Parts: sequence; C-alpha cells; structure tokens
Amino acid sequence: MNKNKTKIFFTALALGLTFNANAQTDEERKKIVKDYDQEWLENFAKEQSEKYHRDMKIAVQKAKELGKPLEGVTEDGRYYSLVGITEDENLKYYITNNNTTPSSIQTARVQHLHNGGSLGLNIEGQDMNIGIWDDGPVFYQHTSIGSNRVSIKDNSGSSAAGEHASHVAGTMVANNNIPGIKGMAPQANLWSNNWTNDTYEMTTQAAEGLLISNHSYGADYVALGLSSNPAEFGQYNVDARTLDLLLFNADRYSVVIAAGNSRNGDYRGGQIYYFNTAKGGADLIHGDAVSKNAFVVAAINGIENYTSASDATMSHFSQWGPTDDFRIKPDISAKGVGVRSVSISGTNATESKQGTSMAAPSVTGVFTLWHQYYRQQFPTRGYMRSATVKALMAISADEAGRYQSANTTTWTTSPDGPDHRFGWGVINAKKGAEIIRNAKNSTAVGHKSRILELELTNGQTYEIQIQTPGSMPLKAAIAWTDPAGTTKSGSDNSSPALVNDLDLRIIRPGGQEVLPWALNKDWNNIYASRTDNNVDPVEVVEYKGAASGVASPGLYTIRVTHKGTLMGGSQKYSLIISGEDTNVSVEEKVFDNLTVYPNPTTDLLNIKADFASIANATVELYDITGKKIITDAGLFNNTDNATLDISHLQTGMYILRLKNDGKVQEVKVIKK
Repeated sequence: MNKNKTKIFFTALALGLTFNANAQTDEERKKIVKDYDQEWLENFAKEQSEKYHRDMKIAVQKAKELGKPLEGVTEDGRYYSLVGITEDENLKYYITNNNTTPSSIQTARVQHLHNGGSLGLNIEGQDMNIGIWDDGPVFYQHTSIGSNRVSIKDNSGSSAAGEHASHVAGTMVANNNIPGIKGMAPQANLWSNNWTNDTYEMTTQAAEGLLISNHSYGADYVALGLSSNPAEFGQYNVDARTLDLLLFNADRYSVVIAAGNSRNGDYRGGQIYYFNTAKGGADLIHGDAVSKNAFVVAAINGIENYTSASDATMSHFSQWGPTDDFRIKPDISAKGVGVRSVSISGTNATESKQGTSMAAPSVTGVFTLWHQYYRQQFPTRGYMRSATVKALMAISADEAGRYQSANTTTWTTSPDGPDHRFGWGVINAKKGAEIIRNAKNSTAVGHKSRILELELTNGQTYEIQIQTPGSMPLKAAIAWTDPAGTTKSGSDNSSPALVNDLDLRIIRPGGQEVLPWALNKDWNNIYASRTDNNVDPVEVVEYKGAASGVASPGLYTIRVTHKGTLMGGSQKYSLIISGEDTNVSVEEKVFDNLTVYPNPTTDLLNIKADFASIANATVELYDITGKKIITDAGLFNNTDNATLDISHLQTGMYILRLKNDGKVQEVKVIKK
C-alpha cells in the first residue's frame, strides 16, 4: 500500500452496495439530458471503455518488460498510477496535482451566497450533485462529509480511501462541523470515482444527468518524456479532441481540470526536469486541459478582500498557457496555496495542501452554486448549458495578472482583459450570482443583465439593443460548446482548433465597433488586446470611457455573427449582457395616455397616445430572447393612432418598445 493511501475500507461497498445520496430528482436529470443523443453517448462510452481495457493490457505488459511501476508516490508526496498508453506507445500515467491565510471561500467570494451572506440567499449546494474523479474513493466516514452525501459510482468501493480525492472533496462539500474547512457547496452530494477508465465513466454519468465534475489530476509529464520533447505542450491532441467530442454531445456537462504544478520543474529521483524554460513558463498546458470546452484552473494565493488586480498573486508552481493556437488557457484562477481540508488520518483530521488540485474544486463548487441559484431563479428553464457557465465565469471574473505593452519589455499591473497565466481572472461567485439575480425577467428594461441561450444559423446575424444608464461599464460575453476539431501535430502549430467561429461586437451609439479580447500571437510578447478573435469559443467585449470608467448613456447594439460556414448548419451559444439601464421599467408611463389594444391579439395591434408625446416615435417589437422582429420609425409621423400588423408572428409573448426623444417605454404583448 503506498504511503498516500490509508487502509480505511468501504465495507458496505465491498458487498456491492451503493449509497443513495439525495440530489436532483429523476425528473430534473431527465430535463438535463432531454436534448442529448443517448445512442451516441452509449456507443461513445462503449468505445472508450474498450479502448481503455485494450490499452491497459498493452501498458501493463510493457511496464513489466521495462521494469516500470504500476503505481507509486513521488518524493514530494504525489500519487501516480499507470492508466494506459499514448498514441506514440509511451506509458501513460496520471498524477495528482498537489504540491494559511485567507480561505478559499473568501478568495472566491462564496460566503455572500451562503446562508447569512450579504446577498440574503441560502445557496449551499442543496440537492445538487458534483462528480469527482481522482486517485481513489472519497473518505465518506469523515465528519465533514458523511456517507449520506456520497455515492460511489464506479468499482472503487472496496479500495482504500484516496488521500488526494478526500482533500479535494472537502474543498467542494465539507460541512461546517469542523472550523476552518467549510466547502464551497457544503450541502451538495458527491458522485465519487477513481480515475481509471475515466472517459467511459464520465460519458455514462453525463448521460444520467451529471452537470459538473472535478478532475484534479493530469498526465505525468516526466513519465511521458515531455522534458525532452516539449512540442506536445499546448498541442490539440487526441485526448483534447476526445473530451471535446463528449462535451459537445452532452452540452450541459462541465468538466473542471487542474492546470498542473510543474512550471518551475518537476523533482524526481533527485533530478529536476524543466519544461519549456525558453518561453519563460508559458506553453505548459497539456492533454485534456487543451480541450476547447473544458475549464482549466490556475492556482493563486488566497485573497482576503479583493480591491484590485494587484491583490491576485500567482503561485510559484501553477502551469501557464496559452495553447499552441493562442487560446486563453488556463480559463480561471482560484486559491491553491495553503488550502486546509479533509485528511484521511482520522474522522476529524485536517491537513493543508497546495496545488492546482486545490484550486480546481473551488471553481467546481462555485459552478455548482451558480447552477442551483439559476435553477431557483428560472425554474422553467432548467439548468444552464455549460457554455452559459463559461460566459458567466468570464464576464464576472475579477481582473488579475500583469500586462506587457506591445513592443516593450515593461510589465505593469494588467489594466483589463485575460492573460495566459490567470485566464479571465479570479473566480467571483458573488458577481456571477448578482448577474443571475439581475437577469430575472430579462426581457424588461429595468434589469442590469440578461442571460440568453440562443442558436445561430448559417448566415444569420443576431442583434439586441441595450439602453445604458451612464453609471457602469457595458459588458457582453458569448460562449459556445464547439464541435471537436482536427488533432494537430508538430511544435507550436498555431492553426486554430476552433471549428465554428462566432463573433461578438458592441456597437456604440455613434456606430463605432468595440472588439473582443484576444491574445497576441507571439511567444515573445503574449498580451491581450481588443481585436478579432478566431481561436476562443468564448468572447468578452467591454466598453467604458477611459477617464470615467463607465459607458456613456445611450442605445447600444450587441451583435453576434459568424465567419465561414457553421458545421452542422447552426451553433448553440449563450449570450450574457451586464450594464443595462435600470431607470425605466416596462410598466413606467412615459407616453401620455398610451393604450395598446387588443392585447392579446391575433393580428392587428392598435397603439394610441397623446400626439405631443408620441409624434415621430420609433416602434420596435422584440421576441422573448431579445431579438428585434419589427422596427418602424414612420408609424407616428402624422398621427397619434397607429396599427401594427403582427399576424405573421408565432403565438407567444413579445415586447413592444416605443422610443422618442430619449424616452423609452415597453409593453408586454401577447400574440394568440
């Protein structure tokens, strides 16, 4: 038994039993998977399982021939085990990614969502499931976890408790029984698995309705020989493509992966192995983490009270991106230094660890809380698409990192935008929850944000107009789960892995276009700027005055288009907007004696108001997604009583918007 595993066995599970943790109901899980192709998922799972067993048979035989171990523990205490063979027939090992202070909860601003927090909520993961794949089953006997919240989903029930798995699990779900180790989602449930045959198990559990899972491990870089062959770092390989295949076909399922801990080398057998030192620590993301659709997490030091980008300080070990095509990786940052959580040395024991392994579960926990709150706010919508979670993560993250101006070697605190170290910044659970809260009834003026799940077809342009109050920046984000791309070969192949290239723009009142963030494609000068982005399946556009820090009041257009031809003829995407006017509501009367009748109507809509207030008003009609259906600036040129023909529209609710001399009023209209 290796020193990372204590002989605490799951006797009930050894008899073939499984704990039934309360979680989402069967009906809720059916809603999650209602759009999934279950036959494809079943066949994909079967293919991955057969591949795993075939590869393991070859790997075990080869390891014996070469005198290599099947499992072990490194000098710095990280557990590793043989999991298969690579495309070029090298042995493939997984290794845990762990290598005090403000808590992980404080750093992620999670306390604001918990019972007693500033938002007045009680969002703690109640009835939510979180998947975990790690070095072994979770130590459910620990006081902070408990057997009633853990389901062992694979065949690891009779195995020893995983030390690493249990620490990671505590960061996600530890209750508050032991001071100092409360988890992000302290009332959530766990679906526990070891990391063997993980893709097969992830597929079958996604098909059951699993929304999110944590993976605080990755390929063992020393075993793969990447110290002498760094070309595979950042490369879109078969592992990344396989994960994208799964996530595209189960597009509400989110996979969170630790970025890895070897930026300053990996110590093994008294020798240090360095990776890509010529790039100053960049280009170190590998394997599954290069996936376009997964979430990759960097580790930072804890933050007690975030006030500016300089509060976020990078750990000495967290691996940096970007990918070879200059996609933004890692995606997000969380505390990964001095994280105290569950220990398997006793039912009340705790221990402190560091690593991107400790950062990833913070993000997984935040995503779980966002799902729970979104479901509470929008009970008829169901849970979010994974792309919606990604857009929410990017638009709500707090700025982090440093910035190197073009053509200079001077580093300063980053003014704005993502980078290849911290990703989009520091995860901010509070800000994400506020966007969800402010998006309720989002078709109405008077709400500061919108969350829309849409679909773009070939040749289509989507536009929505937003009135800003002049008191905050205007931000918009889109994200989409991109189809699996073509695997790449060679060193630093910069051809995009992106398949469907969507574009987001903010159009200012004067017609000027505001571009999204993208990384400069130069290994010697990596920085973010506002430019066309043709590599990332997430885009964020922000407009604010350089001096004021806010968007001037006015009517802005949010526009979504695409390049080329969309694979499959269309692409689902999510759009989030923050910074909308809060001063005018749907029911506010700004046009004197306005009447709209009949309402509901089957064909004609009569609009009447005092001529002095409505003369020359523009009439617009929007569907419930915010898409403009009708616009007419001439209906009230010479009359106070006009008729709008909506007989050609589908049955449903629409928003009638009247605008004149800076005044805006909206009325809900029902088409029978």
